[in-house]
Amino acid sequence: MNERKKILLGQLGRRGDCLYATTVARQIKHDYPDSHLTWAISTICRSVIEGNPHVDQIWEIPHKPNENPVDVWNQFVAEATRRKNSGDFDEILLT
Repeated sequence: MNERKKILLGQLGRRGDCLYATTVARQIKHDYPDSHLTWAISTICRSVIEGNPHVDQIWEIPHKPNENPVDVWNQFVAEATRRKNSGDFDEILLT
């Protein structure tokens, strides 16, 4: 029995970059149609992907205005890696 591949796509910020990354989500679902795709995205950009038929789950990453974006990204990558190591994801794609 084949289990669904669990894929995490990490694109947290910049609305335009998130919009461009929707093509990545579409390609993942084309290449792995039975996969479960989680997209990690910042709160301020969530609306860009809500309702996207290629995204199965949204992992919202809070980003306060006074936080350094590099720090937020590094914390996210550390948590994503921890979750992959614990079996939550089979693949992590960071854009």
